[in-house]
Amino acid sequence: MSELIIDKLTTRDGSNVGAIVVADIDELLLLNTNKEINTTAIVKDSNRGGVFNYDGAQSGVNNGGTIFNGWVRQYEGAVNVKWFGAVGDGVVDDTTAIQTAMDAASAVFFPVGTYITSAALDYNNNQIIQGAGKELSIIKRSSGGTHNMFFPNIALGTGASPSNVSVDNVMFKDITLDADMTSSGDFIESIMIICAISAKFMTISNVTFKNPSGDCIYISQTYGDQASTVIPYDVKINNCTFKGNNINRNAITVITGQQLNFSHNHFYKITSSSMPCPIDLEPNEATEIITNVVIANNTFDSCKGGISTYRTGAGPTDYTMIQNISITGNTFTNPAQITPYVSQGTSDIGIYNARNVTVISNCIYDSNSIGITISESYGVTVNSNNIFNANEVGVFIKDVFNTKIDNNNISLENDTYNGYTCVGIKASTAAFTASTNHTMEHCSLNDNTIINTVSTPLACIGIVLEGNAYLVNISGDISGFYRGLYLGKKADVYPSKISVKADLSLNTLPLNHFSTGFVPDHNIKWSCGEGISWGVASFSSSTSKIITGIHVYTTSAVRVTRKGSVGLANNLTIECPVDGQLNITSEASESGEFLWEVVSP
Repeated sequence: MSELIIDKLTTRDGSNVGAIVVADIDELLLLNTNKEINTTAIVKDSNRGGVFNYDGAQSGVNNGGTIFNGWVRQYEGAVNVKWFGAVGDGVVDDTTAIQTAMDAASAVFFPVGTYITSAALDYNNNQIIQGAGKELSIIKRSSGGTHNMFFPNIALGTGASPSNVSVDNVMFKDITLDADMTSSGDFIESIMIICAISAKFMTISNVTFKNPSGDCIYISQTYGDQASTVIPYDVKINNCTFKGNNINRNAITVITGQQLNFSHNHFYKITSSSMPCPIDLEPNEATEIITNVVIANNTFDSCKGGISTYRTGAGPTDYTMIQNISITGNTFTNPAQITPYVSQGTSDIGIYNARNVTVISNCIYDSNSIGITISESYGVTVNSNNIFNANEVGVFIKDVFNTKIDNNNISLENDTYNGYTCVGIKASTAAFTASTNHTMEHCSLNDNTIINTVSTPLACIGIVLEGNAYLVNISGDISGFYRGLYLGKKADVYPSKISVKADLSLNTLPLNHFSTGFVPDHNIKWSCGEGISWGVASFSSSTSKIITGIHVYTTSAVRVTRKGSVGLANNLTIECPVDGQLNITSEASESGEFLWEVVSP
């Protein structure tokens, strides 16, 4: 029963009015017969209560939360989902109540509680989904559910006939979204938590994503056969936490998008062994473009990989779909299990098929396979990164152009790993395409510090260049390896026009380590440590070869080796008439080419 008049109810304009008090919404609806007299009512229900004024113009309206047959709730800001009947006890299915609230207002608030959903929630343009804080307000998919949790409420067309629509100005913040997928048997690749299809000006901030199956956030202009012509634009994902069990696909997948920012997020146990990685930029078609993306100051703990760009079916120079990517200040620790998804293996940072990418000031600890991979890309800068204890390779390079890998610190602690030789920086290419591909062209490996701490190095190598590496500058300090530098062939193609100014002296075998049959050309220039130089020269019968501009004071510091053979060229005589000059003379029966090495000052 209702209570009769309460005196001095203060309204927002400061006036005092009388009001009737009722216990719940059902009693409020019974007041309709006295509505001409009682224009203000108070509902005492702790979940759905509030102050209501009667508006006869809306007597036929009942949206289940803010208007009840003319009784209009008085409020400012967001609507509360509990006003619409949501319970939030982790048991009752709140899907209908939440959807009703989202359809009734642009801003929707979830008080502390756990809200079960059994179907996708359709979010609208200009909508805010907000909780009381991460881990306080939780929206949870019903047990065994196989639905996307949030999907845009827009009229998408088909792949053959896409519509020109977008969902604009949407925000998710201060809430937990739990997909409740906790075992490998729950895996469904195409089921997402938030589908950001043709989203523009979307912000996802301070949200915890838990137990995903497919992706936590899927950014694209298509989903299955549903499609729009609008490319996602200006999507920000900041200060979020992604928690999984290494059984899902990715945390963030981008199929196409522009002006994207993923910063200050934490990823934990995200991505299964057979899927890409937590942040995956991967267009499927030549028409899908990803450009102007910032990925900064995120942490990755116990994840399979970290960040990758990749274009399915792309060729060595097919890097126009992924452009202008900045990967800066991210940290990777405790890598999870490895099953290679693309090419050489799994990297914490993998740049495939991309153009104009910067990878700067990232820290990678204990990489399970490869710290950083750069493959089939153009204009990549890898600078000032720290790669600690890479298990197999610090930086792997394949078919890149105009790329700078400079000023990085790389440490390894193994001689071999899973049967592979451990390498600080390795540049190679596919053997069957080495004659046409360039492993590296117009690139630099300058001022890197590369160290191996293994106690007895027997196989590991500081830097490897294989195949058609062309116009590459190498400098820095390389130490603790069995071989300091290795130049090798692929498909009978060798590196050429290489400049080496690295300190290789603190390795078991600093130099003289080429693949079988390798013949360095005259454009390879060496300066490999204090007083260590290399070169190549030709000679003919009974002639002398004069070599100048080197650090040499005595012939005892010089070693001469025939090309393509092992051992000294015994039929050559060596003289050092003045500092910095060698005279090497052949006997009458000798002609060909030789390698000379100055091994000490």
